[in-house]
Amino acid sequence: MDPFSILAGTAGLLDVSFRVIGYLKQVEESAGKVEEEITALSQEINTLITVNDAVDALWLANHDAAPGSPFEETAEAEDLWKKLAGLLQECRDTVQKLEELLKEVIGKNGPKVSGKFDGIKKQLRRQSKDKEYMDVRHHLSSYQAGLQMLLSALSV
Repeated sequence: MDPFSILAGTAGLLDVSFRVIGYLKQVEESAGKVEEEITALSQEINTLITVNDAVDALWLANHDAAPGSPFEETAEAEDLWKKLAGLLQECRDTVQKLEELLKEVIGKNGPKVSGKFDGIKKQLRRQSKDKEYMDVRHHLSSYQAGLQMLLSALSV
């Protein structure tokens, strides 16, 4: 397994996840209250960050291990690492889509509502993206479950 794939995957997912958390915090602060949707998205991203950190730690432990250690590579382990790298990339792409959706809703004026008309435009943009948000949340939940399953399989 190409070590760069896993390390690049975890670093990329971590980078975009932290950016999305930043956007969500800005939206939360500007809204004045925490909406369920923002809270749920924040929890999904924070959980992905946790799983991503676990993948990174296992990769480093696995590939820094001495020969003959329990982490010795097999064809099955190699295949699991490849699947994990692919899933990390798909997950990163989905989190980037979420980032783009948030940018579209926030608009050019930033997350703070700068008047009644700006608030209406932000609300309309948010409503127009509801289905896409639901799809992203569903995908993130699936990716999280897949990452945890592969992580468990590799830990055994």
